[in-house]
Amino acid sequence: MDQITSHCGEAGKLTSIVCQPAEIQGWLDVPDNVEFWGIDSGVRHAVSGSDYSSVRTGAFMGYRIIAELAGLQVRHVGDGVVEIDGTRWQGYLANVNPEEYEQEFRHQMPETLNGQEFLSNYQGISDPVTSVDPAKIYAINAPAEHAIYENRRVHKFADLMTLPANDDHLAEAGELMFGSHESYKACGLTELRTDRIVELVRTSRDQGLFGARITGGGSGGTVAVLARRGSGKAILGLVDRLANEMGEKHQVFHGSSPGCSLFGHLRLGRDQNARKVAE
Repeated sequence: MDQITSHCGEAGKLTSIVCQPAEIQGWLDVPDNVEFWGIDSGVRHAVSGSDYSSVRTGAFMGYRIIAELAGLQVRHVGDGVVEIDGTRWQGYLANVNPEEYEQEFRHQMPETLNGQEFLSNYQGISDPVTSVDPAKIYAINAPAEHAIYENRRVHKFADLMTLPANDDHLAEAGELMFGSHESYKACGLTELRTDRIVELVRTSRDQGLFGARITGGGSGGTVAVLARRGSGKAILGLVDRLANEMGEKHQVFHGSSPGCSLFGHLRLGRDQNARKVAE
């Protein structure tokens, strides 16, 4: 997703992407009195918690279980690999409606499952990227629910960005971001610094900060913050507080620019005839 936004992004807009697979649907204008900030947690790779690959695998295991419960046709095509009839949900958990999930499947979803037990009962998953390790125990419920409910949150957030950006609408959008972060946390994809940044934003609504969530695959990286335009002083105050707590200054990102598809790019190469430095 980072490559798509850096290449195809537009200044002052949010890029709407459907990951089925990655496809740009369009762009949403950021309301005039709204701005987004990024606060770097200073953590590149968390050494604790779940890794992204295991969470992804757990989500596909969840989809496989839901497909079985729904009576979808499943074909075993290889070692640990299956094909699932995509008529109902087109092969994606995000297309499972939260209401139908709660009514039909939620009560039968395991919290965790041993890889060997899963393969014995379900033959495999439909993910072309990851595979189930028989010796591992996977979280199932949290990763599956993240995909299902995150899709709902994203659509609601996009709708709110088209409404007047008053405090009530911004607070509702912020709660969606907090909910997204908590969902990442349930999957094991956050860590102490990102959680602390989000916690501080949650207590700063009176300063114009309405919501925050981890970005990308989680487990470190940058926290995105939804704010009222002109909230720079509040952001810098929050960063100073983090510095006092953590003993380290956190980098802040702000502003918007077009992607390289709009302003062009420069390709760097090496002259094969150039002499090497310090031969």
